[in-house]
Amino acid sequence: MRPISVFAIHGLGSNPNSAWRHRRSGDGSTVDWLTEVLPRQKGCQEIRITLLNHQTRWDSRTAQVDFTTHAKSMLSYVERLNEGKRPIIFIGHSFGGLLLKQVCCATLHMMLASKTTLSC
Repeated sequence: MRPISVFAIHGLGSNPNSAWRHRRSGDGSTVDWLTEVLPRQKGCQEIRITLLNHQTRWDSRTAQVDFTTHAKSMLSYVERLNEGKRPIIFIGHSFGGLLLKQVCCATLHMMLASKTTLSC
């Protein structure tokens, strides 16, 4: 299996360190399913996981930043990290999912404007 990159985008009022954790009911310990469980699965040993952070505090100026600008900034960051070398899987939770949708729309718009094609 070809190595892949996973980019995980957390939701509102969350952060990348806690968004993907599950607290066990028995002893209260936590497990991070992206970094501790997923890489142990068959075919996922060479997976590269990147936890994307974005400001989601209610008292920040996040609401003042245009949503499309926010998405394009994140897309630029992902492109710099991945450099087109690996297939990408995005995971978005809550607001992170909406941001991911905007990233997809911005990418499609840029591709149509430049008449390029997406390789899958």
